[in-house]
Amino acid sequence: MQYHQIIQAIFLVSIANLGLNAQLLTSPDTIPFVLTEHNNLAVEAVLNQRDTLTLMLHTAAGDASLIREVTPDLASIEWARTDSSSSWGGRGTSRFSPCNHLEVGSVARDSLPLWENTNSGPGTAGKFGLNFFQTALVEINYSRREIVLHHHRPAELKQMDSLSFRSQGEMMFLPATSTIGEQNYPHEFLIHSGYRDGLLYDDDFAAKSGVNDQLEILEEQELRDAQNNVLITKKAKLPGLKIGHQTLSNVSVGFFSGAIGRQKMSVLGGEILRQFNWVFDLDNEVVYFEQLAAKG
Repeated sequence: MQYHQIIQAIFLVSIANLGLNAQLLTSPDTIPFVLTEHNNLAVEAVLNQRDTLTLMLHTAAGDASLIREVTPDLASIEWARTDSSSSWGGRGTSRFSPCNHLEVGSVARDSLPLWENTNSGPGTAGKFGLNFFQTALVEINYSRREIVLHHHRPAELKQMDSLSFRSQGEMMFLPATSTIGEQNYPHEFLIHSGYRDGLLYDDDFAAKSGVNDQLEILEEQELRDAQNNVLITKKAKLPGLKIGHQTLSNVSVGFFSGAIGRQKMSVLGGEILRQFNWVFDLDNEVVYFEQLAAKG
């Protein structure tokens, strides 16, 4: 092979490698999850390169945490102190470990703080939030059972419905409209993948809308948050819920009675979330969503 042919061959190989590298850099990362019978998102994780765990992706969580039931069996974690912590249902005390290495799929975080608390989704050893991925566009694809981390805006966003959400720390609040009796009630809901049911109304909204008198009560249920605070809910069926341009019928709804002021925020949970695919644009506080043809 002559010299100029060798140079040409090297150049072509270099161009091909550049194209492959560019594709790898822009291709989304995918992480499989298991949708549990409790509508939780369970993923495999490796802690400090030693302990393999099943963790729950929690859309309303900021800090990562582990439950007390499993921490005695973990060889790789060291606790530094006990401190006060909070969850969406109340406050408590937790042990704290300031510096850990956690791998979820292709994503690894160093110097990650971990808290210890009481509860997570059944069958999971703890939880982590969307901020773990440090990526602006996070897709939760229920139809394929995948978390997709986008490095650029996917073209399919143009065909999806979208809404702006309000952020409060790591929590995201989405507007939706409930049909109760003959009235429509717009309200905002915490997007909470750790809550297995449909909606949970805050006490103020439940009182103002008269939901206790206008919906048939189907059952009562005891609910415990991550700090083991006990909450008693009543459950009913909501005739209609509108999210953007999408409408759902016969939505399960819970609310409290007899403890007005205890529940401060309304919640949109896994029973509703699983009926859509979602793309969270965290930087711009916009969520894109498309309703699935049928529950997966």
